[in-house]
Amino acid sequence: MKSAPIEKVLMYDIIQKAYKLVSNSIYGCLGFSNSRFYAPHLAAFITAKGREALSRAKEIVLKSGVDVIYGDTDSLMLKPV
Repeated sequence: MKSAPIEKVLMYDIIQKAYKLVSNSIYGCLGFSNSRFYAPHLAAFITAKGREALSRAKEIVLKSGVDVIYGDTDSLMLKPV
């Protein structure tokens, strides 16, 4: 992306934000008991997969020799080398 034209970078950023917005909205509908799309088993599955991906990322980082200071729902905080 460093060598991509600015128009393309901006377009990809807009698309990325749109996907994130739609994904979060769907997840919210799946977990909200008054939603017509309420499906707690799907919301729990999504949460479990996110937790699994974060755990795998932590394992990869630790194997590379970098210390993980903190992990949250969607990120890892690393100790500077």
